[in-house]
Amino acid sequence: MVIFYITLHHCLINRYDGVNMTTIYSDSSCNIFTGDLAVDQHGNVWFPISYDLSMSLNALSDSIRVVSPTGRIIKSFPLRYNLYNAYGSFYLKNKLYIGLGSLNLDNPNTLLPISFSADSAIVETPIPMPPQSFSSLDLAICDYPNKISLWDNEHFLKPKIFPNPNFGIAYIDFNITLHDVTLTLYNNIGQLVLTKEFESADFTELVFDGPGGIYFLKIKAGNTEVLVHKILKN
Repeated sequence: MVIFYITLHHCLINRYDGVNMTTIYSDSSCNIFTGDLAVDQHGNVWFPISYDLSMSLNALSDSIRVVSPTGRIIKSFPLRYNLYNAYGSFYLKNKLYIGLGSLNLDNPNTLLPISFSADSAIVETPIPMPPQSFSSLDLAICDYPNKISLWDNEHFLKPKIFPNPNFGIAYIDFNITLHDVTLTLYNNIGQLVLTKEFESADFTELVFDGPGGIYFLKIKAGNTEVLVHKILKN
């Protein structure tokens, strides 16, 4: 079990694993614009930030930020939007949902869906919510477990392998933290060259022997589909 705890002012995020509380992310130049954090199926944390430290009624967000469970910034999607009185959020089926209370001047008492392209956050039509007392509002989801594909959120779930071509040493940047990772490398006639396993990883080195030619790397994380990448060795 992992719990993320935030301090709204100065973008401070702490990670609690049931034993220790650890600060994984801190940025004193901005504020977090919601009353809680959204966490996706990979453990990455999504939250809107604002560099307007006044947090006034007319303050606008600056971006949606995504950080890994270890606090590494994965992506920032620009978003200028009035998220005042945002009391909660959750991440579901590749969208971030933010609850706006009655004090929001533009969309009071609504649930705001936000989808994502390669470099953009797209605000969709707000969903009406029943008026409530701000002090009693919160959001939660229960998504029945299902098969999760590495192609979900493909706008940034594309591992980078470099250099490619190489001389038997390559680096893999997954862009996010993956769990229960298995890497298998095959040569061009289907023979297994190596296997590597990790409990979790967001970056790794791949060192392999063999003659120059084409190799195929399979990446599997948990109960996911397999991604296959071609690697060229000089």
